[in-house]
Amino acid sequence: MPASRSAGVDASAFAPGSTPVPSSAPAPAPVPDVVVACVGGGSNAAGTFTAFTGTTARLVGVEAAGGAAMSHGTPGVVHGTRSMVLQDEAGQIAEAHSIAAGLDYPGVGPEHAHWGTSGQATYVTVTDDEVVAALTTLARTEGIICALESAHAVAWVLRAAGTPDLPHGSTVLLTLSGRGDKDMAQLAEASLLDPPQPPTARPPTPDKPAPDAVRPPLPSSNAFSPNVTPLHEVSPDAVSLHEVSPNAVSPNAVSPNAVSPDVAAPARKARP
Repeated sequence: MPASRSAGVDASAFAPGSTPVPSSAPAPAPVPDVVVACVGGGSNAAGTFTAFTGTTARLVGVEAAGGAAMSHGTPGVVHGTRSMVLQDEAGQIAEAHSIAAGLDYPGVGPEHAHWGTSGQATYVTVTDDEVVAALTTLARTEGIICALESAHAVAWVLRAAGTPDLPHGSTVLLTLSGRGDKDMAQLAEASLLDPPQPPTARPPTPDKPAPDAVRPPLPSSNAFSPNVTPLHEVSPDAVSLHEVSPNAVSPNAVSPNAVSPDVAAPARKARP
């Protein structure tokens, strides 16, 4: 890693957003103790780790327990790339499993293979159950519904917090690589979400009735106008507006001989 990149990271602040690259913000931010991101193919983690290689930050990639190419794979080729791969003794690609579709992959990007074998990054695994619990915890405590992929990183932080892997007082930069609304239907179908709780009834106040109190019925329309006959009770012998005699004079049918009070009628010309 060039010294200029390391110096730039140490002396720069990191702007909020999806890529933690140095910005021109005036207040410098110290390098975190630990940088954590989920790893499947590893693209989002690679974008995060790149800014901190060569610094004092410890890089931790969190894989799905059923798709951990870095933790359980061996060197091989998948999709035209030589990296760490889940494979059998004959070199046939093995099945991967993860509750998160983005981590259900038997390989990993070669950048991670390099960082892992060179000791620049550490790779750990979490289970599906830990992931669901982490997603729920983050949503309840921070109001953030992250993707199942990102919840892998959250799960490791929750598990490691307070241990030698992540001592109390450590500063952590955790990458949330996506939104979790895409995963809600999947979790609901699998009954992995807590059932909704019924609303709690509020106690009545002196000036307001209880929410579930029965309100008196609204008065009928006739109560406001007792002398008005409802339309459905009008006698069929009543004269309809469309049955007015054609000889009746319409207010718009003014005689052409009528003289307006402001305009005098023009004199008629004799016919030849």
